[in-house]
Amino acid sequence: MTATVDDSSSLESDVADESDIKEDTSIDDEDERMWAALSFVVILIIIGLPLWWKMTEVERSYFPYDEISNLKYENVTFPFTVCLSTIHPNLGIQMQNSLRKLFSQSNLFTVNFQLLSSPSEVQNKSIHDLEDIEKLHVDKPNFLLLLEASFSSNNNVIIGRHRTAYFKRETLPTEIYDFLQEVVLHEKILIESIRAVTHPGYTSENLDFLRKMRPHPKYDIIFTVVNPEPESIKFDWNSAIILEQFFRPLLNQLHLLSEFRIKSQWLYFVNLQQIPRKVDDHFVLHHKQVPHIITPLEKKIGSGVAKNPCINFVLYVTKCEHSPMVFVDHRNKPTSAVLSARWGAVQLINPNSSHCVEHQPLKINPNKVMKVFLSQFKTLLGLSDFSFNTNVIPSKFGKQILPWEMDGLYRMRILEQFISSRITLTSLSQLLGEISNIVITNEVGNAVLEAVITAKKTLKSLQDGLLVDALNFSTKSFIHSEFAFTHPSLLALLYFPDDQKYAVYIPLYLPVMIPVLLSLKNIYNWLKRKYRGKESKKKEE
Repeated sequence: MTATVDDSSSLESDVADESDIKEDTSIDDEDERMWAALSFVVILIIIGLPLWWKMTEVERSYFPYDEISNLKYENVTFPFTVCLSTIHPNLGIQMQNSLRKLFSQSNLFTVNFQLLSSPSEVQNKSIHDLEDIEKLHVDKPNFLLLLEASFSSNNNVIIGRHRTAYFKRETLPTEIYDFLQEVVLHEKILIESIRAVTHPGYTSENLDFLRKMRPHPKYDIIFTVVNPEPESIKFDWNSAIILEQFFRPLLNQLHLLSEFRIKSQWLYFVNLQQIPRKVDDHFVLHHKQVPHIITPLEKKIGSGVAKNPCINFVLYVTKCEHSPMVFVDHRNKPTSAVLSARWGAVQLINPNSSHCVEHQPLKINPNKVMKVFLSQFKTLLGLSDFSFNTNVIPSKFGKQILPWEMDGLYRMRILEQFISSRITLTSLSQLLGEISNIVITNEVGNAVLEAVITAKKTLKSLQDGLLVDALNFSTKSFIHSEFAFTHPSLLALLYFPDDQKYAVYIPLYLPVMIPVLLSLKNIYNWLKRKYRGKESKKKEE
């Protein structure tokens, strides 16, 4: 009987031991599962998610959205001072009041008037004598001296090489106003420049405006001599010396406007690819044939591979069989040179029998050739051709740009560069505001900030009448804005919409994250039980 009781007690103890073992095993298994789940949570959520967020974060430097937005409401206005000098004071007062009323309608110019007494040097002096009196003239940009004088001319208002215009006593205020607008200020062309920049599809009817080169900080001037028959015609021409002699003084004046680099080359055995039509004793190329001449010629010149815009001047020696040859313009007038808008010019040199048969060297007067090219170069810059304008006194300084012409050129370039910079910055601001994934590097951010600062300085300089400073600031603003807009970092790999990113990330991370997120509740309960177990053990002890 005693043995039976001992056997049953030992059996019960064995069963209790086995249950304890199973309980301990289940607890260990649960701990392993919870630790595994907890490791996934730590790796994916605590470590992986912040790391992924940081690695996919888009670099966006400071961008002045508000300042760019405020630039849209800033308009360019040019201060201009007219110093009015009349022999009779009453005439000066009447003229001033009338001109002030006429210029009050101007959108681009704020014209101020100053009345001056008539200088004693004006009495009994011709216009040419007055031009040589240096102390008489105003030597400041944005200034013009209107001087009453007596002179023999069909025009009542004329201007010379200084910032001085002369008018007769009987001149009407409307005549002076029209003269200033058409010759000095060029407000119509400036308004067309605004329209052309703000509306890319705008087409102007002004030929001078259509021919003008677009603003750029650097240009390449390529001078090309084309001799299709070098074995027959020996053309005596030294491009390097001639270009330095004629172009260099003009380019020195334009150093604030842009940087110009002169290149020269010779091409042999190159034809015009157009057959001239024989009329009487000469050959004719119609102006409609010019595009068909320039297109194949441009491939030979190589201007297409240049980094900067090119201004081409081609001196073509005609073939002996086609000499003499001329161009015919739209008015059927013969000319030896033709101008192509925003490209350059082609000028013909015709050899005669002594050059073709006797093979004597072909020598020409460089003054005649370069005078045409210089006039065409000024037209490409945006200067009007005053060679046939009787309102302008012919200057003995024909190669150079006159001071009042330079002022007009500066105003046009300031206006174009400021508006171009403003439009570029506005477009960039809208793009970066709409697409948040575009990278804004420090280089782009600094360039944009510098463009905005120099644009504001442009307006401030114009208000202070500092035309040269305004030109320098507008050039810097234009360069910085173009640099920022065309920066390659704006096309980084993160440049695509958010919905496309989600389409990539969700199939990749969602199947992994759902079990991890669901296990958070079990982990919480497990940790809670662990904590309670430790607390109960401490109480038992």
